[in-house]
Amino acid sequence: MGRRYFAAAFFALFAFALTPGVCAAATVMVLSDSAGVYLIDTTSGAVVQSYGALFTGSSAQNLGEDTSGNLYVTNASGHLLKAAFNPNAPTSATAYSAAVDEGAVTGLPGPDARLAFDPTAMYCASGCLVSMTNGTTVVWFDPTTAAIKKTLTLSASVNTNGDIIVQPTGAANETLYVIQTHNLYTINASTGAVTGPVTLSGPTGSLTGAALLPNGDIVACEQIGSGSPWTLWEYTTAGALVGSHTGITTGSDVVNDLASVAGPFTITKTGTAQAGPNDTMDYWVALANTGFFTYPTAAIEDPVPATVAISSTTPPSCAVTGGSGSCAITSGVGAQTVVATVTNLSAGATATLTVVGSPTVSTGSATNVATGSVPFDPSEYGGDTLSSNGVTTTFTASEMSKQVANITEGLGPGPSVNGVPGDVLEYTLNFTNRRAFAMQSFVISDPVPANTTYVAASAACVTTPVPLTCTPAQAGGVVTFTYTGGSLAVNGNVVVKFRVKIN
Repeated sequence: MGRRYFAAAFFALFAFALTPGVCAAATVMVLSDSAGVYLIDTTSGAVVQSYGALFTGSSAQNLGEDTSGNLYVTNASGHLLKAAFNPNAPTSATAYSAAVDEGAVTGLPGPDARLAFDPTAMYCASGCLVSMTNGTTVVWFDPTTAAIKKTLTLSASVNTNGDIIVQPTGAANETLYVIQTHNLYTINASTGAVTGPVTLSGPTGSLTGAALLPNGDIVACEQIGSGSPWTLWEYTTAGALVGSHTGITTGSDVVNDLASVAGPFTITKTGTAQAGPNDTMDYWVALANTGFFTYPTAAIEDPVPATVAISSTTPPSCAVTGGSGSCAITSGVGAQTVVATVTNLSAGATATLTVVGSPTVSTGSATNVATGSVPFDPSEYGGDTLSSNGVTTTFTASEMSKQVANITEGLGPGPSVNGVPGDVLEYTLNFTNRRAFAMQSFVISDPVPANTTYVAASAACVTTPVPLTCTPAQAGGVVTFTYTGGSLAVNGNVVVKFRVKIN
């Protein structure tokens, strides 16, 4: 009496749909006339943090921040003052040191010296402070030595007061912008050519400080009166009004200046849009350094939904592209929340975390949102947490059937047949797409049954709707049918078969 052989099907489906999105930090530093410093959330207008009076003296009216988070002002005597940032500070009281006089900046006499930071290494190895002492001269100077590194004479006067902004447009290129009263000037940082002014709509009072956001827009502050709530305005670099936040209060202080917070990172999440049990699905989280300088530490955290089983054969991985840096998985084996630590991510580089998994359910959906932690935003005392866009995966099922026939004895096909050593069995697999979407790049696979031997070249694609192409193969005791070159429509059907010989 022979053995009985059953038909049991297995398949793996790869169906990807990418849903990109970008989120970025949006905060600026604010300086008041009483030397108070505040952190403002530019997406809400909320005062995130107050750091107290860091810069003593009534002439501290111009603020800049370097890529390490340190704050600088210039005073009426032409001196540079620095409040050092401690990224490990646990409280606001110790987030910044008391201001230290860094010395006189030759060629920077008098008050109202507009101040900004240039993060490129064109003139200073760790970035330069940029200032204007009058309406026609811009200077770059080293914040560590106070030495002038470049002087630029403008083609036309942009008047006094207001603030200056540096927008790097490449490792060796940049554009300057000056906000003055209700005017916006654009300056070629190489030639000194001035364009404008463009009249800025919205404010009734004068605009004073200005800063650059990670999205490339400019924000400026409008002081209505001493001690009154003030307004934060956002504009494109062409001068178009984007929006505003009114009623911002910083006590009795008059707001004088803004500074851009160093933290030019974006985080993007992409992934599989629809999948079912046994399908391979992917999540990709990309943390990009969109600035022009290297950051020493960062992290990516991806809380994978509980209905997704993380692959043990293809564990989470992380890689850096577009520049230098390292990225390593630091979460424990089997952890549902995957963590990658990023080190020394260079300008323009991207660290991408990849998580491969499979749904454990055939109905419902799951939304995945990742986070990226980056340094040098005092709101978090050593790191700002960026949230990615959400990727939603819908879980669905498909239909798979399998029959077996004994070719030697003419039995079947059916769910099972009898056979003896030497008999040839033929397995037929029938797959129908019952999902709500056309499937691409999928694979049907089936292990060769125990106590049988695969019949060479017997794997065949019986039904393959155009324009799909089907490639059969057998290796390692598994027969595979790989579909590429098109898609299988909703309710579309494919049929494949292969033979084995009973040992």
